[in-house]
Amino acid sequence: MTDPVLEHVKRIQADISKLKRDVCSVKNSVAMIVGMTGELIKAKAREEERFAKPEARVAGIENRLGLRGDT
Repeated sequence: MTDPVLEHVKRIQADISKLKRDVCSVKNSVAMIVGMTGELIKAKAREEERFAKPEARVAGIENRLGLRGDT
């Protein structure tokens, strides 16, 4: 006959092992989301930079032609 306490401890160990696997899976998912978010932020920054440069060039041209009233 098996010891009921031992059986209970074995079930607890199995539950803990499953929790460890689940936590590992969640950590991997979060790491992937963090990486994807970082890539999106970098892409947005590159896009904003790309759009800011033509605006600055147009502003410079407008200034040289005297078309801007804020100078």
